[in-house]
Amino acid sequence: MANLSHYDSDTLVEYTNESQYNTVQNSTLPALQDDLILSVIEQLKTQVVNCTKINQDNKHVNELLTAELERYQNQERILTTQMNDDKKSTSYAHSAEIDTLKHTLSEHLKEKESLEQKITLLKNDF
Repeated sequence: MANLSHYDSDTLVEYTNESQYNTVQNSTLPALQDDLILSVIEQLKTQVVNCTKINQDNKHVNELLTAELERYQNQERILTTQMNDDKKSTSYAHSAEIDTLKHTLSEHLKEKESLEQKITLLKNDF
């Protein structure tokens, strides 16, 4: 029986040690979980701050690029208008030159006809 009571006391000591370990482990587990959760929350806060800064930077860059695009579009409109005006001006100049050449040609044809008539009259006189 002495052996049995010794066995029971060893089992009791082992059970007590195991219970104390589980109690300590169970009491520290929520604390560790809380620390882990707080750490994750802090990391998320940092990421949110970083993302917010990046978004603000991107928004600023987008505003700058939009303004630059508008300037280029205005320059394109102005250059297109100037090019069209130049074409119209060149076209008008060519039309004026063509009209002048037509008038000159007409004058030369009239002069030629007049000279041909004079030659014909002179031939008839001889």
